[in-house]
Amino acid sequence: MPVLSFAGTATGLIDKFVVHHNGSDLHKYDVSLNGNAKDQPAECNNHEFWGDLTTEAGRAQYSMLLAAVMAGRSVQIDGQSSCFHGREAIRNVRLIFK
Repeated sequence: MPVLSFAGTATGLIDKFVVHHNGSDLHKYDVSLNGNAKDQPAECNNHEFWGDLTTEAGRAQYSMLLAAVMAGRSVQIDGQSSCFHGREAIRNVRLIFK
């Protein structure tokens, strides 16, 4: 029997953007938008997403999100169907120009 895995998506203005460092090897950021994320896995229960600052893709996504905050632009965040401390890993970040 196939296993269905949902990935969350959210669109809106960024209302929370936090960078974490635990003093050793954890370098990540959390972000949430001013609307609820839909279709997130059940274990991602707080409508937030997280990105990894140790990867090139994670740093590029962080830069796009920071630019969106500074420009007052909406974004769309797509998740990866995997969670860390209740937040879904980010797959894609899109700036909204409409």
